This record gives sequence, structure tokens and C-alpha cells, in this order.
Amino acid sequence: MPTTIKVDDKEFMELLKKHEAFVDKSMPTLVRKYARICCVELANRTQPFSVGSGGGKAKDVGEE
Repeated sequence: MPTTIKVDDKEFMELLKKHEAFVDKSMPTLVRKYARICCVELANRTQPFSVGSGGGKAKDVGEE
């Protein structure tokens, strides 16, 4: 039996509209900006997990 979920997103959408007006930027612009920040943070926090990734060699490869 399929399950149906209904979500009332009215308050969330209103909050997004307020944020959009507060920062004076469009939602697509904000999504790109925040997605970029998220990607940069992810890249900064991800360790290299390749073979022989220990020591100075891994640091050199990562900095390249």
C-alpha cells in the first residue's frame, strides 16, 4: 500500500521570502552562494583516503 505524505510548507516559504527580501538577493542567487560555501567547507574538511595518503606526500598532493 503506497504511503502519501503531505507537508504544509506555507510558513517555510514565507520565511524564505523574508530572508530573500532581507538580503536583497534572489533565491537562485542565494542557493548558488550557500551551495558554494557548503562545497568549499566539504572540500576543506575531507581528508585524502587514497593508498599511501600518509605523510608529506599526501600533503603535497592535497595542496596541488
